[in-house]
Amino acid sequence: MSVHWDATQAQAVLEVVASLRQGQAVENGAWEHLLTNKVQVRLRRRELEVGGDFRDDNFLRFVLSQELSERYEALSQALVGWLRLDLAACAQRALAYLPANCRIQVPCCPVIKPLSNSFVYGIPESPVVFLWLDPGLNIEKLENTLVHELHHIGFYGLVARRAAPAEPAGLIQWLWPFGEGLAMLAAAGSTDIHPHATSSPSAREHWDQDMRTLPESLASIDEFFRLILSRSLPESEIERRAMSLFGFQGPWYTVGYHMASTIERHQSRASLLDCMTEPRRLILRYEQIGLAHPRWSPEVIAALSQAALRP
Repeated sequence: MSVHWDATQAQAVLEVVASLRQGQAVENGAWEHLLTNKVQVRLRRRELEVGGDFRDDNFLRFVLSQELSERYEALSQALVGWLRLDLAACAQRALAYLPANCRIQVPCCPVIKPLSNSFVYGIPESPVVFLWLDPGLNIEKLENTLVHELHHIGFYGLVARRAAPAEPAGLIQWLWPFGEGLAMLAAAGSTDIHPHATSSPSAREHWDQDMRTLPESLASIDEFFRLILSRSLPESEIERRAMSLFGFQGPWYTVGYHMASTIERHQSRASLLDCMTEPRRLILRYEQIGLAHPRWSPEVIAALSQAALRP
């Protein structure tokens, strides 16, 4: 485990905004540092890869905006508080829900940017956690977010190191998005703690509502899997459908969390961690527990069972 803060980008933005607020000329070196520091360079690369509009001219307009100037004090205070947070403790919480051979080695970067999202990038070669600097985020929710993202570093790093398994019709690669649900459980820290215990009441109610429609969510993923098995979808459509299941903590999150928490409750955490080393086990062990509903289709279970028997 090796985690540390890298606030280079946020500090560079705040330095420029501070000069602007004081009516001072911004030195050329400050502008250059703002656009060329390593965190900003990687953030720009990621945003452009996913189709975002993160050109330097657009970003500079954001930095020069009155809105950002008005948020300067709040952002500065938030950054000071964030950098006091014990990252090692957050990583230990994530590791408690990861197999023993997982590792978490990553910088965590508070960033000031137009879009209010946080995410991981660069797994497995050079992972980084980008965290949108939000003054309204209480420390408990920040810790929850960090554990969630750090779990991704360990889990998806493990996935990337595994040899590609023999699989039925490309199905296995689409079991890994359940990692979102696994991270929800890891961030909560226990099956007895609500996944949104540290969130706003509206976020908690949104999750609860989605959990009430869990059978429909599982059915939507099951249909997706059956379409893959039947080879009736072109590759581009497979990708589109898979991404649509993310949503805002959509089926990959809720169904993944439900299966993971069910396995831990009815078997053990050790059994759940074992599922992370072999993607088929998550569904097969959940199905073996035999809850009344929701259940996976016989076609999906048969395909995964047959694949599990292959050498």
